[in-house]
Amino acid sequence: MKVRRADLLGDLKKPEKHQGYLAAAGQCIYVLAAGIAKPEEIPECCGVMVEEDDRLVMVRAAPRTEPFVPSISTWVSLAKATPYRSERSWAKML
Repeated sequence: MKVRRADLLGDLKKPEKHQGYLAAAGQCIYVLAAGIAKPEEIPECCGVMVEEDDRLVMVRAAPRTEPFVPSISTWVSLAKATPYRSERSWAKML
């Protein structure tokens, strides 16, 4: 949820951010606090929900796109990957 206009404008200056959400999820919906933006300021590829009277109202539905789905070999590689551990976290385990 965006509660400050500056935060929203910062996001909107980086189209790769909502494009990343679209690629991963197939939809992107901006949830806005009351009065920080007009729905037409949000890219058409994204939905808009606005806070009104302590509830959220869908102003514009988000179009659905096909999300990126990694191949099974990519999923297996990710599952087998070992996360990075700092020396400090290894020391706690000993």
